[in-house]
Amino acid sequence: MTAVPYRFFDTHTHFLQGTPLDRSAEIYKQLFALTNTEKAAFLSLPNSFAEGLGPFQNIEALYFKDFFSPNGYAFAGLIHNFSLDAESQSLDFLHQVETYFSSGFDALKMLEGKPTMRKATNLKLTDYKFDRTFSFLEENGIPLTIHNADPATFWDLSKMLPSEIENGWYCDPSLPTKDEMFEEVMIIMQRHPRLHLTLAHYGFTSDAIHQAKRFLDGYEYTALDMTPGWEQYTNMHADIENWLPFLESHADRFKYGTDFENYNVSDDDIVNHLRPSNIIRNFMETDTEHTIHGHTYRGINLDSSLLQKMYYENAAKEYGNPKPISKAFIAAEIEKHLPICTEEEKYDLSVVAAHFSL
Repeated sequence: MTAVPYRFFDTHTHFLQGTPLDRSAEIYKQLFALTNTEKAAFLSLPNSFAEGLGPFQNIEALYFKDFFSPNGYAFAGLIHNFSLDAESQSLDFLHQVETYFSSGFDALKMLEGKPTMRKATNLKLTDYKFDRTFSFLEENGIPLTIHNADPATFWDLSKMLPSEIENGWYCDPSLPTKDEMFEEVMIIMQRHPRLHLTLAHYGFTSDAIHQAKRFLDGYEYTALDMTPGWEQYTNMHADIENWLPFLESHADRFKYGTDFENYNVSDDDIVNHLRPSNIIRNFMETDTEHTIHGHTYRGINLDSSLLQKMYYENAAKEYGNPKPISKAFIAAEIEKHLPICTEEEKYDLSVVAAHFSL
């Protein structure tokens, strides 16, 4: 791998339950030091169904943001209330984003396009309930990252890894196809053409470059994040005669991301966390072959000036300086949720409260 001292802005990290917040912060410190990550965004998954991790995620994102200040960023997530009718839920989502972006969040993350979330909510991304939210984000230039669809193999059990099946990621016939889910994104962009929308994991277009071209070429503020699933870089390798010139000509429309998580491993095992970063860098910075789950891909050795845009500059330009955090918002959230916490959650909230001197 090249010796170029790249700087990284990781736009896609998550924090799981089961590892205390203070220990998690130390894990991230190690990961960021090992990968030369200068800035990082912490993405909240605040629901208690499908792949969400609970309502405390939003204030935990602010904790990590402040812990790594001035280089931390927090992406809020929408909380669903299934007791509300469509109009009330639409207004509630709008109220949430208005509150989030006056309280210190830097962007919104929506997992609502992931098939497991689709099944849980029975909501398309084009549903009326989200439209006020998209309008607010568009009008205020607030960045949005959406996880939409999944790898094409998830629609075919015979092509899935056992771990993927075990995680419940199979897309059965009750779900839309991957192509249909992509078209929902294009409808959103037709309705909100100035939306600052980033699709996570290349928007799962690595096997469909024509879709990546439609998404990026049709709109001024769209982007793709490079967060890897194992299949993306093997797919791109298989169509490299098209992907290489596209990556070169659109280098200002990609953002680095890893899906780094806070697994509570020993310090000696911390290097096992680095696999996502290595997948990206092996593809982008080498001209040698690499193997993932028995599939081979070759690196493209992209020009270093283009890589620095993808790894750092594009995200730094998009997200700017971190927004100031409202301690009043954090205090109110702790007061609201503390009575219904588990002991583990109470500990984490006490870490948040102590950090912000509440």
